[in-house]
Amino acid sequence: MLYSTYLAVVVIFGASSVLAQQLAKRYGRDEHFYFFVGMFLGPISVVMALTPLPTGTTRTTEIANKPIRFVKSKACPECGREVCVKAQVCPYCLTGLEPALWENPMSIEQP
Repeated sequence: MLYSTYLAVVVIFGASSVLAQQLAKRYGRDEHFYFFVGMFLGPISVVMALTPLPTGTTRTTEIANKPIRFVKSKACPECGREVCVKAQVCPYCLTGLEPALWENPMSIEQP
């Protein structure tokens, strides 16, 4: 009796993992992330995969035409592409980026 309960839970969580992975793949999300989330959260991961992302939080990359989530960004001074505000190196041209003004207290002139 006890083993059949464990077996049922394993089957449900395994099926949820595969289903969440396939849904994530269909909607252009990271399928590996949803597979592993499904292993731990089971059917909740299917709901997560079906929930639409907030509008204005995705862009299409030039390399793979795959939507990705983004945060506040700034333009790289060398290549002009948008990179994350916290990036220290541009991922496209490998140019070192200066930290934001509030992250570098030495750049603020003291009276």
